[in-house]
Amino acid sequence: MTPRRPWVRHVVGGMLVGVLAGCNHDGHGSSGGTTPNGVVRWESIDTIYSQNLSDPYIEQAAQEIKTHLDPLKAGPMVLSSAPPAGPAIVLEVNPGLRYLEGRNDEAFYLFADERGINITGRSPVAVRHGAYALLEKLGFRWFFQHPTWNVSPETLPAVSFQEVQEPRFIQRGLGNPTGHRAVMPNGVEYWERWIRRSRLAGDAFFEARHSWYEFAGKTEVAAQDPTAVCYKPDGVTPQQVLPEHPAVIDRAYTYARNYFATDTTVNREGETVRKMSVPISPPDGNLIWCDTWRVDGEYNSQAITDKVYGLTNTVARMLQTEHPGKYASVLNYSWYSEVPTFPLEPNVHVVVCDFARGTALTLQERVERFHAMGVSTGFYGYFDVWPWWKDRIEPPGKMTGKYLADIRTAAEGGADTFYAEASDNWGPKGRLYWLTSKLAWDPDQDPDVLLDDFYARAFGPAKDIMERYYTRFDTQRHTPRVMGLAFEDVAAALEAAAGRPDIQERIRHVLYHTYFWWKWGPEIQAGHAGFASVDDAKAMYAFLWRIRDLHVVTFRLQEETMLRVLTTTLGVPDAELAPLRDPTPPSASEAQAWLDEARANFSGLDLVHVETPRALDLQPFVAADSSLPPVRRIENRLGGTEDILIPSSGAETVTVSMLVSGWFEWIDPSGTVLVHQELNTLCPTGGCWFQNPGQAVPLPADSPGVYTLRIGGWFVVDVPDRMSSMAGPTYKSTPSGYFSVPPGTAAFVAGAGTENCTLTFTRPDGTSLVLTGADTWNEWVVRDPQLGVWRIDVSASSEFWLLGVPPLLWHNPKYLLVPRD
Repeated sequence: MTPRRPWVRHVVGGMLVGVLAGCNHDGHGSSGGTTPNGVVRWESIDTIYSQNLSDPYIEQAAQEIKTHLDPLKAGPMVLSSAPPAGPAIVLEVNPGLRYLEGRNDEAFYLFADERGINITGRSPVAVRHGAYALLEKLGFRWFFQHPTWNVSPETLPAVSFQEVQEPRFIQRGLGNPTGHRAVMPNGVEYWERWIRRSRLAGDAFFEARHSWYEFAGKTEVAAQDPTAVCYKPDGVTPQQVLPEHPAVIDRAYTYARNYFATDTTVNREGETVRKMSVPISPPDGNLIWCDTWRVDGEYNSQAITDKVYGLTNTVARMLQTEHPGKYASVLNYSWYSEVPTFPLEPNVHVVVCDFARGTALTLQERVERFHAMGVSTGFYGYFDVWPWWKDRIEPPGKMTGKYLADIRTAAEGGADTFYAEASDNWGPKGRLYWLTSKLAWDPDQDPDVLLDDFYARAFGPAKDIMERYYTRFDTQRHTPRVMGLAFEDVAAALEAAAGRPDIQERIRHVLYHTYFWWKWGPEIQAGHAGFASVDDAKAMYAFLWRIRDLHVVTFRLQEETMLRVLTTTLGVPDAELAPLRDPTPPSASEAQAWLDEARANFSGLDLVHVETPRALDLQPFVAADSSLPPVRRIENRLGGTEDILIPSSGAETVTVSMLVSGWFEWIDPSGTVLVHQELNTLCPTGGCWFQNPGQAVPLPADSPGVYTLRIGGWFVVDVPDRMSSMAGPTYKSTPSGYFSVPPGTAAFVAGAGTENCTLTFTRPDGTSLVLTGADTWNEWVVRDPQLGVWRIDVSASSEFWLLGVPPLLWHNPKYLLVPRD
């Protein structure tokens, strides 16, 4: 069994779902297409009926139901706009239905009664959502956009239901620009179909983006009125428009009026949707603001925020009169990421971006404060930006500790819309894309349950192996050992799925990306440079073309980049490249050859698989109570975020000694942040003083349980005379500490992230084990370790990790947390 994944705490509230067998929309018993207890009888249902089949959303709903059910029924389903004589699947729009009162426009009611199966929506798009919800209840899945990842049940199961669903966010989006897909014959079709089936596509569009340059370009504004801009130090070159100037305001009014001259637009997925907000946000960039907006020579984010939001507020007031019900949208981003010092109009739509400069507010605080102001709010995240990640395997903890936490933050903070940038690299990010689509609809869902469904349905008899494959990448550094184990998992999964070609093909998709990243990942991370030879670069180019239509990586950007490298840097003529542009998908034998090549490469390594659970999953804790002397306080000289676990019996104050250059949070056992505070006690003036005594910080602990002290930045910390531990399995630059090796430990893995870093271990019997390496990622396997408390000393400022032992480290072995036997 693999350890449970380190998911975020789940939100409360959102979607109403009830399963009430044997009841219809009026509360009467069932008949006709259902059994007496309300279970659907599929043999008696052969019609899909709606009075509104001419509506494109209803027509899509009917066609999708027919397409999916026809192969599983004795005869094809019939689409009818005339009332059927017998039970049917009934699609209708009825916003006045009492079950849908108070719901948003995408809400639907799904129930079974004497008419058969009913999908009633507040709007046509809601009916389409209900159709996909019905198909999901029957066992259909569309995990990734390529049809290989579509899953169908072998038979139609007996089901009974009565449930209302509505999306938590009234707009849900994943960014995947058409340009990434249009170069592939199937790209646009696959993406748009997946978006619909994932219920990400609604019929309303809140547009929020950089737009000042469209209606108030600084050069054009300066030509119209030189007093409407500020200037660079030369006094001649425009620097930025003045958003409070009448000329700029008039331009913004005209832009908004023209924007709403038509009520609809075509979204990225090619569907006609209602315009809800006009974007009124500054251009992107850092050095674009007026010098007069500086404070003490530095840009002042509060001053810039007030300028930016003043213009948006003004446009919103105009819309209230000329276009009631419409919004003026503005990003909360970069240097304008504060909360304005004045009230906002209720028809301002603020989209809080997960990127900010110059503000002390956390992402959560920004979302919550705008929601509390009574305006419409949105969230904008960066889940997969190709120039940053270039199709890499996600670093450990990123998906589980960051991206899904962003969805929780948006939901708990009251955001109305959700959008995340994404690419087209479904190989490493497909699970993230799919999970985002599910949680954007209903953040109450447990990601563990969703992933269990993914592993079981996508991989069948290879479920446990593929869960191990993914979980290892989610939780461990991508060292040669981890890469080697990944290929062993793929080989084992293919064998376990023998006789299931559909499952084996999905496993091969996973293989293609794993091979791609092992073979050329270092070159990609180095800016697509440093290839072993011209032939090696050409091999990567040919491989990209072979997997082009599978959407394993972001083909367009990878191919364009490699083409520049081959032609410009390496001087390869196009005549040599043309034969490499073969989009024929790989055969099973070719995939096996790549797998054999990779396995042979790692055959000499000690490919031990170790698992490390979450520290909090090891509760209850006791103290190790070792007689060993303590070492230096816990230090972090590398930055980032660390968690320190502190058990409490409740009804007390916990005193922590710390110096921090950054921030800290005090989180209670339920996951609620009790304290969030910015601190600069470690580096006040003239440097950072790690040797200074810590400052006592009292923290409330009213309820019993394990509290989390989360610290971001550099710090020195101690928790005097009480049980506590830093929660790993990765630690940042603490020079020494203690950890426990419990009974049953066959091996553990130690690693360090700095060249020439030495890890010195002192075993419980006092003997030493010294591990030294010369690589950037050094990793060693320690087999048959002695049981008890070990000491570790790190020779350099380096991240290091300990896998296969409890992920708990502390400077005082007497108070080190260990799991109770």
